[in-house]
Amino acid sequence: MASKFTCKCGYTVCTNAFEGHGIYALVTDHEFDLLKEPITTEEITKLLWVKSRRMVECKGCGILYLSSMDSNNYIPYKKVGSKPST
Repeated sequence: MASKFTCKCGYTVCTNAFEGHGIYALVTDHEFDLLKEPITTEEITKLLWVKSRRMVECKGCGILYLSSMDSNNYIPYKKVGSKPST
């Protein structure tokens, strides 16, 4: 996936976890349920970095983008609330 893209509002959205803000890792309840106690750091890391789906929030207009399951792109999902304050 590209490390940034331009939102429809013109704001540059960074998707690199070390550069961007408003990046979320979405993990299903099922994936969490598969973890066995005691849970190791390696298992959590794999869950969050490999098995999760990414979501980013545009800080310019508040729209949420989900990582596409079929391509290396982000697709617009939903605008939340009013424009976030910076």
